[in-house]
Amino acid sequence: MPTADRQLIRARGGVAELLLGTSIAMLPQDLIGIWGYVGNKQAEKVDLRVGFRHTGAPHVMVIWRNEPDEAGKAHWLQKVVEYGSF
Repeated sequence: MPTADRQLIRARGGVAELLLGTSIAMLPQDLIGIWGYVGNKQAEKVDLRVGFRHTGAPHVMVIWRNEPDEAGKAHWLQKVVEYGSF
């Protein structure tokens, strides 16, 4: 890969961040949230840079799109936690 291309990718956060951010941007805007299950510290750093936030549940992160009230958040988080790792 040419040096200029590598520099551009690095400037945009690297391959993982570029792919994840682009993928998230392609998802419908009317979602309640986008969920992530993260157990790797490097992956967690990338997820935080693209907008994921910790939920308080181990490994479960979220980007709220149509953010529910606190009761709604708790409801959806419980459903995701019950689902298990994904």
